[in-house]
Amino acid sequence: MAVTQFGQFGLDDRLLNALEKHGYHTPTPIQAQAISPMVEGRDILGIAQTGTGKTAAFVLPMLQKILNLKGAPEKQTVRALILVPTRELANQVAETVRKLAEDTKLSCFTVVGGAKPEPQIRSLNKGLDVLVATPGRLEDHLNAKVFSLSSTMIIALDEADQMLDMGFIPAVRRIMTKMSRKKQTVLFSATMPPLIKDLAAQFMSRPREVSVAPASKPIESIEQRVYAVAQSRKQSALIEQLAKPDVKLALVFVRTKRGADRVQRVLDKAGIASQAIHGDRTQGQRDRALKDFRDGRTRILVATDVAARGIDVPNVSHVFNFDVPQQAEAYVHRIGRTARAGQSGIAITFMNPTERDMLAGIERLTKRKVKIVPLKVADQTAEINQSVQAEQAAEEQAAGEARLEKRNHLRQQAQVKAAFEKKSKQQGQRARRRDRAKAATENQPHRARQRDADKEWEARFDADLRSADGLDTRPKSGKGRAKAKPSGKANKPNSRKSALARADDKKRRARVKAAKKPTAKPRGFIKK
Repeated sequence: MAVTQFGQFGLDDRLLNALEKHGYHTPTPIQAQAISPMVEGRDILGIAQTGTGKTAAFVLPMLQKILNLKGAPEKQTVRALILVPTRELANQVAETVRKLAEDTKLSCFTVVGGAKPEPQIRSLNKGLDVLVATPGRLEDHLNAKVFSLSSTMIIALDEADQMLDMGFIPAVRRIMTKMSRKKQTVLFSATMPPLIKDLAAQFMSRPREVSVAPASKPIESIEQRVYAVAQSRKQSALIEQLAKPDVKLALVFVRTKRGADRVQRVLDKAGIASQAIHGDRTQGQRDRALKDFRDGRTRILVATDVAARGIDVPNVSHVFNFDVPQQAEAYVHRIGRTARAGQSGIAITFMNPTERDMLAGIERLTKRKVKIVPLKVADQTAEINQSVQAEQAAEEQAAGEARLEKRNHLRQQAQVKAAFEKKSKQQGQRARRRDRAKAATENQPHRARQRDADKEWEARFDADLRSADGLDTRPKSGKGRAKAKPSGKANKPNSRKSALARADDKKRRARVKAAKKPTAKPRGFIKK
């Protein structure tokens, strides 16, 4: 039976209220196919184009499963994880999660690169219901043991093919190996390359495959146009097209970051207000530009492919490919920014003669032949380009001088630091020598007393030995001097004493000697 209402999925009333409040009245085809199996706990492998509502297709059952649990998440744990390739897409998905969960007390946070790690660490330490993250920064926190994924019960991989293009798949594999094997895995992708299929086979158990369109097939409601124009006339052609009244809200995709900045400058000088968004802009600049575009304050947004999948803005009427993308899959994601949520849109591509092979690759992937229309346009931007090139050259020179000045400053700092460390080391050595000399001076009286004590102990020891041998131990001079005994036969040992008696005397002296001999030196004795 076809599902026509969200109430048929058995969702919580709070989620249904949020859906009604934010204009989700009827499930899209991908939502109708994916929500029920996810609620039942099945793994999902989905092929869905951008703008088909796939984010809500995995967020709604994810929130439902968390609401079925009792209590708050434990510290340093995450109940559900959503991995996305870009920061813009992470913010977009997190915004959808917060909208759908606004009537609940579920927590949601984003962990992305380019942002300060300290707030991320604090949120992860508290424990989260839903975490939306990019693989790089998430792996940094995992390696630092900020939190654990061992108890995470759901993981969703959104735009998996772009994660493959950006080289994130090895990081994704490492992240998923740190999770329980009992987890539920959801993978959505606009295309299904072989490596994505291998990833699904490795980490998914009998997944339910859902699809709303053949892989890499553009949305039918997008009108595609290709204009053949010389590279030097592309800027003029773009200005001419943007001046048309039917262009309400437009995205212009450029292949490089430098090219995006140049196109944005040319448009501004031609009187067309625009902003640029690419990887060299700070996260704050990217967020402000995207917010201005979403709120309608900026009518034209110039972007690179890095931001292509993170831009989910309704009512985009036109997408312009200033450069034909080198990867055919990128074309699908670019033009997917228009005709979202059942609306229609126009995608215009400017192609120079050297880009014909790239367009042929797109036609093979999409299995659709695109009509190429020659476009003759006058060069309106010669003076503007000269001005822009002069400005860029001046900025590059200033940036080079700033880098050189920074390097010199860092080199001077390193030299000052090395000199300070050397001086500190020398001062430490001198201080240690002074301390040793001072200690030696202070210890001289103590050492003299030790020497006197040693001599006294040795004298007592000799006296004990002499006493044990029956010798006179009185001083040989001065007071108490022993009197000299007359020589004669009386002082000689008794030669008539038997050998047995002499042996007994020897043993007796040895016992006395052993009894009187100290067993240890006096405390404080210093050996010479």
